[in-house]
Amino acid sequence: MKKIICFGDSNTSGYDPSDPLGGRYPEHQRWTTLLEKLSEVPIINCGMEGRCVPQKGREAEAELQVILSQRPFDGVVLMLGTNDIINSAIPNTQKIAARMENFVRMLQAAEPSARILIIAPPGIEGYGLTVFQNTVSLADRYRRMARNLGIEYADATEWNLKFAYDGIHLTPEANRVFAEKVAAALGIRK
Repeated sequence: MKKIICFGDSNTSGYDPSDPLGGRYPEHQRWTTLLEKLSEVPIINCGMEGRCVPQKGREAEAELQVILSQRPFDGVVLMLGTNDIINSAIPNTQKIAARMENFVRMLQAAEPSARILIIAPPGIEGYGLTVFQNTVSLADRYRRMARNLGIEYADATEWNLKFAYDGIHLTPEANRVFAEKVAAALGIRK
């Protein structure tokens, strides 16, 4: 692969929950940077704090442009869904997965030759059993969607990742493990 776009939320951007100003981990601790070192493939980090799976229409078009503005690329890693679950009183994983499917189809139409890996977000700790169960449900829906769309899939709920004190964001060590798992899923370790 020549260039990979990583599109996601705060765990993709490298958010550091211990920073009172809402900063990010040093670049060398972010999973996207570690993935680049493991693979020697240029990685573009398009993570953004608070990002949800885009709604159909203008929101999805705008988010797609974030990815397409990085052309040329031959791979896209998508990891979204955490904020959709924790920001909803009654999360609907079926609707979240349907929005993701719409977004993936838009990406496939715009870049038909791009390799796409969708990652089910890690299980969320500290928000109760229902939230964790919704994360697992979303992972199952993403798995089926990936199979139906002919894209690659990885399930971060199975990666035994350690979270920071807030139960959502990855620790520096978890970022390292995450990078190794993504490299293995893509088969791009140097």
